Amino acid sequence: MVRRVFEPRLSGAQLGLTALTTGIVLYELNAADLARPALAELQNRIGDRLRLDPVHLTTFQAGITGRRRIANVLTFGLAALVNVGALIYAVIH
Repeated sequence: MVRRVFEPRLSGAQLGLTALTTGIVLYELNAADLARPALAELQNRIGDRLRLDPVHLTTFQAGITGRRRIANVLTFGLAALVNVGALIYAVIH
C-alpha cells in the first residue's frame, strides 16, 4: 500500500524538478544572450589595448546559441516525457 502512494508522488516530484531545471537553464541561456554584446565590446577594447589583429581574436559564432537552445529544449522535453511515462506507470500499477 505504501508503494501506491509513494511512487506517484515521487514521479510527480521528478516532473516538477525537471520543469524547474528547464526554466533555470532557459533563463541562463537568455542571460548569456543579453551579455554577448557587452562581452564583444570588452573583447574589442582589450584587443585594441594589446594591439592584436582582429584575426587573432576569437569571434562569436551566432549559430551556436540557437543550436544550444534547441538541444536543451529537446533534452529536457524528452526528460519530461520520460517523467510523465513514469508517473502514468506508477498510477496504473
